[in-house]
Amino acid sequence: MGNDLFSINVRIEADPYWIVKPRDVHVTEGETVDFICDAESKPPPNNIQWFLNGVPLQDPSVRRNPRRRVVKNRMIIQNVTKLDTAVYQCNVTNIHGYVFANFFVNVICK
Repeated sequence: MGNDLFSINVRIEADPYWIVKPRDVHVTEGETVDFICDAESKPPPNNIQWFLNGVPLQDPSVRRNPRRRVVKNRMIIQNVTKLDTAVYQCNVTNIHGYVFANFFVNVICK
């Protein structure tokens, strides 16, 4: 009698899950807010999208804000004003699904 040798390769994949989820903030005019939308998945996330009141930031209907910068999974708004008060969202996706977060910026006048 001989021996049989088998090899099985298992590749585990998963939809995105939160590492750092953006949180609601209350800030005073003039402050800077910094949001991180960090999720992991297998395969890695292929898209991170930011929204303002449910509308993608890239949409022409969203007012351009030179104080707002988005770099991959991070959104920074410098020198906030009352006009920055809104509900923001981020969506992280891969081929298996997505995670979505709502968070608000409440700017309080001095």
